[in-house]
Amino acid sequence: MTWLSLAIGLIIALPVIAYVARPLFTPARLLYATDDSRLGDLLARKDTVLSNIKEIEFDHQTGKLNTEDYAQYNQRLRGQALSLLKRIDQIAPGAGDLDTQLEAAIAARRKVAAAPVSDAAAATAASVTEIAGTDDATTKQATEAGGAKEVVMQRSASFCHHCGAPVEPGDRFCRACGTRLREE
Repeated sequence: MTWLSLAIGLIIALPVIAYVARPLFTPARLLYATDDSRLGDLLARKDTVLSNIKEIEFDHQTGKLNTEDYAQYNQRLRGQALSLLKRIDQIAPGAGDLDTQLEAAIAARRKVAAAPVSDAAAATAASVTEIAGTDDATTKQATEAGGAKEVVMQRSASFCHHCGAPVEPGDRFCRACGTRLREE
């Protein structure tokens, strides 16, 4: 019985000891990825500096920071941002290009989303009628007013802005969550 307990203890203890002692026998260069951590550190510092620039611009606009101090801080922070961007480009030359590509894609999507309603509003209003379940008078009114956007906006008023539960036109509070409904 004693030998069995000792064997079970060794079976459990040996893997634990090996796991705990592994960092002592592994070379340090394998434990730490210095390139990725340097790039991550530089990107974090860049984000911090850019947010500080935004903060001092806001403080200057609100009058908390006078013009002389603003110019001094702004020059220093912009210099830091430029040096960080240069160092980031040295470590990962394509990192800035990815940000530019992402911003261009976001801008393109926003342009598509903000495009005005065209003459095809009647067809769109018909499809919205199917989806939203509005009546023909509302659809006709929306088509004459300029598109299906109004149908969706009128229809969205029948849902709680907090939890999304359906509400009746005369309700002042949501039945599901109790949130006060917006006045239309």
